[in-house]
Amino acid sequence: MSIFILKTDKNGKELWRKKYDYGSSSRAVNVTITKKGKILISGIASNNSFLMKLDSIGRRIWYKTYPYEGAFDIHEMPNTNLYISGYYGIDIHEDALIGILDSAGNEIIANNYGDYLANSSGVSRREPVVQ
Repeated sequence: MSIFILKTDKNGKELWRKKYDYGSSSRAVNVTITKKGKILISGIASNNSFLMKLDSIGRRIWYKTYPYEGAFDIHEMPNTNLYISGYYGIDIHEDALIGILDSAGNEIIANNYGDYLANSSGVSRREPVVQ
């Protein structure tokens, strides 16, 4: 499956369209526009989450994958870091995921909550895994 992005003007007239192929199981889940007009797309590809940053005309700036089985919501913070939320886990054992990435998509911190295998408090902290 491909990821298809279409940009229109305020009247719905097509300005540009792009197609991105990242494997047969890729799908976009969320699109966010940054303060500087860059486009952030999060989704799932090959059982990992991904985040892609595009310029204002759809050219890829970077693409990163993360070891989270669930897709995430993405929001730009005032300092341009990215706040992510979603889920981490497989099957019915999904945990809440909250993390912060820098503006280049590098993980600063990620925590999952509700880990059924971790500890009785249900909170498990992981060190950054994307360098």
